[in-house]
Amino acid sequence: MAQILASGTSLADSSEFTLAAGESATLSLFGTDFPSPGCAASIQKKASSNAWVTIGSLRGIDGEMTKVLTAVGTFRVQRKASSKAFGVDQD
Repeated sequence: MAQILASGTSLADSSEFTLAAGESATLSLFGTDFPSPGCAASIQKKASSNAWVTIGSLRGIDGEMTKVLTAVGTFRVQRKASSKAFGVDQD
């Protein structure tokens, strides 16, 4: 498990990661105050124009804290500002 976004409360972007054909990544929130619906992060894909496009989300509530990506491309996770500290792991 690799931490791609350290725990915090401010708006922040994770490091970028790339998935090739046949690869997948499991993204999951971590923190001490879950479940907490106030914790949210956008899953973003880099478009051919180099703009970031939101393709999904992670939320600090049961059933939405983990997502599996199976698409080809370059991705990142953007944490929304929150009163509770949390980060993102990638498996």
